[in-house]
Amino acid sequence: MRKASGKKSGIGFGKNAPEKGAADEAKVDKIEQASLEFTEPETDLKDFVPQGPTMRAYYEKTGRLMKENPEDTVLPEAVSQRMLKRMVWLFSTPFALGVVGFGVFFFAKTKYDITFQPAVVAFSTLGMFGFALFGLTYGIMSASWDVEREGSFLGLDEVRTNFFRTVDALSRSRSSDEDSVALGQNIDKDKK
Repeated sequence: MRKASGKKSGIGFGKNAPEKGAADEAKVDKIEQASLEFTEPETDLKDFVPQGPTMRAYYEKTGRLMKENPEDTVLPEAVSQRMLKRMVWLFSTPFALGVVGFGVFFFAKTKYDITFQPAVVAFSTLGMFGFALFGLTYGIMSASWDVEREGSFLGLDEVRTNFFRTVDALSRSRSSDEDSVALGQNIDKDKK
């Protein structure tokens, strides 16, 4: 172990910290002055034009880029209300039955000392919660996605139509992702 001497070492904090000299003060002042003088360079990104192949140019060339219309990306109010009505009823009914069913099992056990198998209680309540989650999906898929058409009460035809629309959109999305990867590989080859 090292003995403490009366000398101050050049390293430490508090009492053992080295004293600041005039040179150190001048360095700190110089750094502070430089940081005050620094300003962010002004850039105008609206005039930016990318050079070389871009994804947008590729999609414009292949004809896959749809014209940007904000109305096309917004879910119409009539369709969203239709979906919401179906989702509320198809979710809340099985969910409420699951909660009430659990309450019935609890009441029967505490009041009348009727014992049920735990699996029966679990499957019946969790089964109702599962139906509730299915109700959310069915509520979306069974609503008519056409603004002008209300759709049927059960929505069986709408489910079929909307299912195929969804599968088609996913396959187009997947193929565009594969094209993006291929385009990226072609760009990398062009750079080499």
